[in-house]
Amino acid sequence: MSSLSARAVVVSFAALCVVLPLTWGRAALVAHAEDGPTTTRTSPMSQLVAAWNALRAGDYELDARDRALSSSDSVRCSQADLVVYRGTHIRYQAAVQVHRAFVPRLARFEERLVELATATYGRAPRRLLHRGAYVCRTVRDHSSRLSEHALGNAFDFSGLEFSPLPRRVAVPAGLPRASRRAFRVDVRNNWVARRQSDQIHSRFLHALADELALGHEIFRGIVGPPTHRHSDHLHLDMGPWAFAWYAYEGAQSSAGAAVVD
Repeated sequence: MSSLSARAVVVSFAALCVVLPLTWGRAALVAHAEDGPTTTRTSPMSQLVAAWNALRAGDYELDARDRALSSSDSVRCSQADLVVYRGTHIRYQAAVQVHRAFVPRLARFEERLVELATATYGRAPRRLLHRGAYVCRTVRDHSSRLSEHALGNAFDFSGLEFSPLPRRVAVPAGLPRASRRAFRVDVRNNWVARRQSDQIHSRFLHALADELALGHEIFRGIVGPPTHRHSDHLHLDMGPWAFAWYAYEGAQSSAGAAVVD
């Protein structure tokens, strides 16, 4: 088996509710196919998933939203519950629109980024780089399912920018001289280290992804390189099912399946 192995873990019963061809859940679409936005629908199946997740880890407002679409559905997204978010602990390169329930997840993510960055680089990031959040669309190549982006329930993290290391701050062991100046860490250029001095950045990104995937305490869905269309960012979401889908040299492999958002 190649040492470049994809992490693909489905750890909740909720995933089965999504990937199995359940006629009950599909038929329920007919009952709630009102004229309102497709992103506000619920169904018996989505309510069952929400109840299961509530028993395991507590209620999450968007778990009961139905992601399934019939062939006759058009995607209409409600923005009623979206808020503009610019970051709590790290300033974002640009504001994003996300669902109000997703904001605390992003704030926790920022807190963890500050902790990991301080331990690795001796200071917190000055700016968080991203490729957006809310987009009204279906899952790519799976038009029968709403994307978590359509709910404002997903965020595409691309990297961090750092200011120069303050003179009186202790230099972490092994920090390259170049990393004492202002620099950027980003998924596109640093997921795979091209130079010796880049190895610290790739280790940082891999450790971040692994920690997010372990227990799924902040986000449930994680997609990154080398997955198609994810070579330059980590997709992070709070969909009802938990999975991680990414790879790097030396990663441990696990069996599973996921629909890439």
